[in-house]
Amino acid sequence: MLKCNITIGKYTFTRCAGAEVERSIHDIVDTCKIKLPVAVITMDNAGKWATDITDVVKVGDKVEAFFYYEDYEQYGEKFNGWVRKVNYAYPAEIEIENDAWLLRKAIDKKAFAKASIKSIVEYIVKGLGIKLYPKMPAMQIDTYNVKANNALVELERLRDEFNMVCFFTKDNTLYFGPAYTHKFDDDEAQNTVKYALSGPTTNLIDATSLKYVYSDERKLEIKAMAFVGGNKKIELSVGKSGGDSRTMWFTASDKKTLEEQALQKLKEFNYDGYEGSLKTFLIPLAKPAMSALITDPVFGREGRYFIEAVKTEWGTGGARRDVSISIKLN
Repeated sequence: MLKCNITIGKYTFTRCAGAEVERSIHDIVDTCKIKLPVAVITMDNAGKWATDITDVVKVGDKVEAFFYYEDYEQYGEKFNGWVRKVNYAYPAEIEIENDAWLLRKAIDKKAFAKASIKSIVEYIVKGLGIKLYPKMPAMQIDTYNVKANNALVELERLRDEFNMVCFFTKDNTLYFGPAYTHKFDDDEAQNTVKYALSGPTTNLIDATSLKYVYSDERKLEIKAMAFVGGNKKIELSVGKSGGDSRTMWFTASDKKTLEEQALQKLKEFNYDGYEGSLKTFLIPLAKPAMSALITDPVFGREGRYFIEAVKTEWGTGGARRDVSISIKLN
């Protein structure tokens, strides 16, 4: 049986008309949308009654939500965050975001010279109650100017300028660093989700958005960058343009070494394997930065892929996950 447990501010709901959670390694802001009745009759901890959703739910309220199957709580979807918006419709839709909400605060300008990206990120989130993932790149950059943006906008600008990813991961820690290198869980068994495309153990609803591509069909370009001597940036491109393009940072002492490293990475990415997304039930659990072990006994295929985004839907028709994969890990 599908169940939910939702606490918004002082109020707790054990039923809702539906919910949707979206997470991605490419977005700092994870979102959750919950549909609740416009008219409610509930009592808070102080014994006060309310009869309208706008009396109960306010922008900025803290939210703890849990959507699960009874007796299978370990596979449920948890979302902690803050009310971003209340859409007064039928039913009402509550828009919630994760701790990115805490980043929507103005920060002071600051000019950095010969500083690490880690020190810049620490400055941007200082005093905002954000827990940082401890392993961040110690890459030194020549200059960087923090503008008078809010912290969220500044993190997005820093991320885009240096072609990194920034997202909230396990235990609500904020990761900032290269894409496809972070693991949701250091325990490989806990970090792996198994999907069977065929055979008696198949556990998918739909795999039509998943396709198998051979290496000679792929158009992949890698834009390689590195800092030499701590502050001079060098860059180059390898591969085929006109298709998938990925910007990556390397540790290289000169342009020749950078090219060799980029070509090796291109070889790793230019594989026979799957790309796209697949639709599953709520079970098994899947999170961005986990790895998906995909097997197809009919064609004798097996490979491990990086999960970059997950969309979870919960409602009267059941619970579903859309899992998007990216690079092949082996």
